[in-house]
Amino acid sequence: MSSRRQAKTVGSIALGAILVGLIAAASSYVYYNRAELKRFFSNPPPPDSATVGRAVEEAYARIKPTKVTSSTGIVAGKAIPQDRVQIPKDSSLLRANAEISEAVEKAGGEIAYGIESSDEKGRKVAVTLGVAIRKNLIREIKIERSTKK
Repeated sequence: MSSRRQAKTVGSIALGAILVGLIAAASSYVYYNRAELKRFFSNPPPPDSATVGRAVEEAYARIKPTKVTSSTGIVAGKAIPQDRVQIPKDSSLLRANAEISEAVEKAGGEIAYGIESSDEKGRKVAVTLGVAIRKNLIREIKIERSTKK
């Protein structure tokens, strides 16, 4: 009888140690991942298009384009602003794309698509970016660079 009581006691102590270890591991996980968990459980309101627009304009200032023209175009039956951004020949199209994409994402928007293209004679290369807020397209940006020397 006493050996049975000792076995129960040892079992209870082992179970308690395992539970304490699990609680410690869970609390450590929560502590080190609290930012991700907070983002997961919060539902922030979407940014307005003006905020994303200002972020895009600030990105234009950083990449120093030679010319920016804006117009309104119809994409998927919806009128949206379309920018044509011409960058110098010695500038990097990849850097300009990254600069604009980072600005949009920091402002709360997202890049819905990116399409690389060139004209029929290969004189100009371009990347067209679709800027969206929660899958709703709000702006299209075409970044162009001339390849002529």
